[in-house]
Amino acid sequence: GGGGQYGATLGLDAPGKEEEMYTVLPRFPAFFKTWNDYEAVAIMIWIGKDFSWMACTKFGKDHHLMEASKVAWLTCTCLVFAIHFDFFLTSMNTKDTVEWVTYLSMLLWACSQTLWAGGEIFLHESVIERENVLKEPENYNNLRWYAGWFALLSLMVLYSFWFGKTVASITADCHATHKEEGEDGDIRM
Repeated sequence: GGGGQYGATLGLDAPGKEEEMYTVLPRFPAFFKTWNDYEAVAIMIWIGKDFSWMACTKFGKDHHLMEASKVAWLTCTCLVFAIHFDFFLTSMNTKDTVEWVTYLSMLLWACSQTLWAGGEIFLHESVIERENVLKEPENYNNLRWYAGWFALLSLMVLYSFWFGKTVASITADCHATHKEEGEDGDIRM
């Protein structure tokens, strides 16, 4: 066990612990008792960011609502980045590659969504128009094109990791099965 410090690794035999991601502890133990509590708050803040984005783009006729929604969006966006950057840094302290790859992918996805929303909220980009990431944009000031690249990078990081992990696992299983078989094809125990 790690003694309850930030980023400390807990043993799998920690008494009274649920089957959750408890290989690391949250940074603010006074507020978050478990890692799941920390992630749940991050999700709630992300939802607040998305609701603020929607309020800015769909209900922006009322000037006061629009300004309040912009402030809420900026606040939630800063918190989302701070928390997801902390997720990534904390997961780097673990031995589990799955954690840091997942949190890196989530951080890149947050960058993508922030660029997309920021363009719609502050640059008044079209809510309907879509940018093809693989083609040169008509206007490099359109944040949606950059958002597309961050989204693509996020998916590439996550799926390339899982594809490699799956191939390695299948290869190891095939190798182990082949090793158990004798030269005459009989399975040995």
